[in-house]
Amino acid sequence: MVIGKATRVALDSSLWSIVGSPVEPEIQTTITAQEIFYDQQRNELINEIKELKEMIGQLSTKIESLCSEKNNGLEIRNVSYGQAKKEIVRYFKEHHGEHLTAADLEEKLGIDFWLCDQVCEYLTKEGKIK
Repeated sequence: MVIGKATRVALDSSLWSIVGSPVEPEIQTTITAQEIFYDQQRNELINEIKELKEMIGQLSTKIESLCSEKNNGLEIRNVSYGQAKKEIVRYFKEHHGEHLTAADLEEKLGIDFWLCDQVCEYLTKEGKIK
């Protein structure tokens, strides 16, 4: 941190009022060294934060890319748990006896895979689907 003459005079004055005498050169050197040390640490942290922000941006881009590749252009609808449950029960009734997976339901109904998986797990425990 670079401080101007006015700040240094104010700092010297405040130290003088604390210790009751002019600031000794050793104390002034210590203060200046601490200022430099903390300034360097601050700059290092700022640079690390910038690097982390860049990495997060790259990861977000990669995740979006992977999601779109996974879905192969499939439009995933934003539905509630209750709505997903109704649609999945209806789909199982319409396709009785077929072996259906969460991936099948995602593709056929446009409901998120993880939501399909949770609903199917619940419905299996309830004995509503096998």
